[in-house]
Amino acid sequence: MNNQRLTIVVLVLAGLAALGAGIGSYVAQQAGSEPDTPDGLLWPNPKTFPDVTLYDHNGDDFTTADFKDQWSLVFFGFTHCPDICPNTLSQLDRLQKQLADNGIDDSELQVVFISVDPERDTPERLAEYVEYFNRDFVGASGDKEAIDRLTRSIGAVYHIAEADEDGDYQVDHSASVFLFDPQARMVSVFTTPHEVPSMREQFVAIHDFIEQQAL
Repeated sequence: MNNQRLTIVVLVLAGLAALGAGIGSYVAQQAGSEPDTPDGLLWPNPKTFPDVTLYDHNGDDFTTADFKDQWSLVFFGFTHCPDICPNTLSQLDRLQKQLADNGIDDSELQVVFISVDPERDTPERLAEYVEYFNRDFVGASGDKEAIDRLTRSIGAVYHIAEADEDGDYQVDHSASVFLFDPQARMVSVFTTPHEVPSMREQFVAIHDFIEQQAL
């Protein structure tokens, strides 16, 4: 190989090396410009709230539109629940009050208790139940088809046991709390044990991340 050809080869290799370094630097800069994803965030493909019609504790329709333009903490249960539901709703009451200290008050956040036991949980019963924990909480339920479509779409589960001779029955259900953003997208799931300080920290981190993405 003569000197001229050797020089051309060296220049080509040097150019390719520089190009590769430039691309690597650009990719690194782009990656570095993205904010860190908070723990527990279901991103970038969160599940969406399906189109279902429930009723709320005032007897009005409660639909996907009621999850728009505000954050929602959603918990599934039933009003005859002996322990998990009252304990969780008490914790959500504490969480809502603490989030207000971060500037996330009830004008931006709603807590929704969805009963999977519509046979017993009428609007009147739901109103009495949720207002015991917090007057701003929303109680909701609906027919079995709507509840099943909703629970299947976001991964919640429940099972209604056979009634005993007195007509009483138990309901097994998920204990998780589901977080929806103002676009009605499920962006996180708070699993048990529910500890208010850690839930607050996770919620604020996800809230700030999503709000930043919207800018």
